Formats: sequence, structure tokens, C-alpha cells
Amino acid sequence: MGSGIIVVSSDSELLAQVSDAVSQLGCAVTTLRKLDDLVAHSIFSTQPNLLIDLDNVRVDNKILRSIRRQHARVNIMAVSSKRYHPELRDVLRDDIVACLKKPLDAEELAYWLNSFADMRHADSGV
Repeated sequence: MGSGIIVVSSDSELLAQVSDAVSQLGCAVTTLRKLDDLVAHSIFSTQPNLLIDLDNVRVDNKILRSIRRQHARVNIMAVSSKRYHPELRDVLRDDIVACLKKPLDAEELAYWLNSFADMRHADSGV
């Protein structure tokens, strides 16, 4: 598959689950503990997928909209143990393309990553 994923979480168990699942797909994984750390990394060209742990990463509509404006082609996913995040209602509707449930289902993550790769491949006309 080739593309990678950036995971923003302070949950060591989730980071290990994502790393295991993604390594089987041959993708690179970059892990960050805070969303602020993302600003220092301009790696969306090689890792166009972003997974944010909504349970332990401070995030709001403004931050996610800013990421979307700066990197329109990034696929923003979320993972959470909660069913609903009313404070993120707008970005859940407009900017987050998938919200995964904890505990993480490796097959579901693989499905989304493969789908994103297929879309990028189709968009490139290759």
C-alpha cells in the first residue's frame, strides 16, 4: 500500500494496536502524544492519514478545521470509546471521514487505509 498514518494519542495500548495493524499493511506509522506536535511535522505528503484519539488528546473544531484547510487531502480519522462528542459536532460532520470505536478493530482500520489508498490511486489517474 505504501502510504502511512500519523497517530496522535497518549494511550500506549492504542499506539501498539495501530502499529501492529499498520505494519501488516506495509505502511509507516508516526506516533505523536499531542496534537501540537503535529505542527512540527510536515509529513502529510508521505503520510496522508491522521488518526486522533478523542479520549485523551485535547482537540476542538478550530484545530481540526485548521488542519483540513492547510492539508486538504489528509484523511482525518478519530478513535474513541464514547459514541458521541457534541463539542466536535461540526468537524465530525464535515472534516472527520471515519470515527472508529475502541478497542480498535484492526480489520476496520485496514479497510479505511486501503480505501483511502484506492481513492488516491484513482485520483492520480494511474
